Amino acid sequence: MISWWEGLYGWLVNILSLIIAFGIIMLFLPSPDLFNLFSLFKIQAQPLLIVQTIIRVIIAAYLYQFEYLVHQRLIAAGR
Repeated sequence: MISWWEGLYGWLVNILSLIIAFGIIMLFLPSPDLFNLFSLFKIQAQPLLIVQTIIRVIIAAYLYQFEYLVHQRLIAAGR
């Protein structure tokens, strides 16, 4: 049961970090064209891909830390 939760939470963190990173990049590099928006995550945009990856890793680390703190709080409340 726990491995299912960890697997689902891993996918959730991956998707949420992608969406949040996409939003942060669009905040600093607005693009009126939707297809131009999707070209930000192609291989050709190498410097932007590195920035996007760093942002995703930081967001994922915060989400995992949040889950850990909530888990510890629930364990402490159960005692």
